[in-house]
Amino acid sequence: MLVAITGGIGVGKSEVLKILAELSTNILSADKINAELLKTPEYIKEIAEIFPEAVSGGAVDKEILSSIIFSDEKKRKVLNGLAHPAIMRSIFERAKNMK
Repeated sequence: MLVAITGGIGVGKSEVLKILAELSTNILSADKINAELLKTPEYIKEIAEIFPEAVSGGAVDKEILSSIIFSDEKKRKVLNGLAHPAIMRSIFERAKNMK
């Protein structure tokens, strides 16, 4: 069975995941997958093309990126358009290998 836990910031998704992890349930976290993506050269390059001011020394400055996207709805949607498909591909690929 595959179950998705969704919701806004601060609604308790992480707490539910902690409980499920304690029950030895297989967990896929979009937040963790995004953190992994932010370390991959391909993804960093894509972010640099869209938000060059948020990439320095080959790494994404999450503080700068956050300030950009949380002050501009259009830019947040652009980042979501990049991030969400990549995250979902990873989730579905990893889910195929879970039993």
